[in-house]
Amino acid sequence: CGRMLRELVLFLLAIVFLIVAFATSVCTLQETFEDFSRADRAMLSLSEMVLGLYPSSRFEQLQQMRIVMAAVSIFILISLVFLLNLLVAQLNSAYQAIFEDLVGFAR
Repeated sequence: CGRMLRELVLFLLAIVFLIVAFATSVCTLQETFEDFSRADRAMLSLSEMVLGLYPSSRFEQLQQMRIVMAAVSIFILISLVFLLNLLVAQLNSAYQAIFEDLVGFAR
């Protein structure tokens, strides 16, 4: 159980790093969109996007600003595709290590 929790903590640290990195870069683009005007609002908006809680009406407003939309699209691609695949690989590796430890003890 401890190995799995370590892998989950590593995944959460990676997603937090990605959110902070993209939030600080998007808020410096000098766009007038309220959700990305400050770093804390940008972090909240990107967190909502990762969790699927960001309203679709705001996505329509976001599409008008092409540079911000491109940055958000890259963020979504990296976070949802790459990091989730990485999480599956990490948990699979941890499970295999636990299974190898348990093979000799089961009867």
